[in-house]
Amino acid sequence: DDIGEIGGKVTISRASSETELTHYAVYFGSSATTLKQVVPGGYVAKTVNPVVLNVALGTMIPSGSTHLLAFSYNSDGIGVTSAAASLHDRIIPVNAATALVF
Repeated sequence: DDIGEIGGKVTISRASSETELTHYAVYFGSSATTLKQVVPGGYVAKTVNPVVLNVALGTMIPSGSTHLLAFSYNSDGIGVTSAAASLHDRIIPVNAATALVF
């Protein structure tokens, strides 16, 4: 992936009770508690086991996003609290070593 892009598996730990939820929703957040926008394809049915969202390689990280947030979700909306993970934009180095002595 390039700078400003993500891709890969997001694993969500289940809620202690899934009675009132139908899905989990994954959002980009500007902090561990402030959501910005849903990750493309960011809904996973609670029936999926394990609960994993496959984020497409090359998904752009919205400006100001620092976290991924996972919320419980049903047709009435998202839950009031979320689980959060910090985003760390990592890439393969692009600058080569300049010399080697043996």
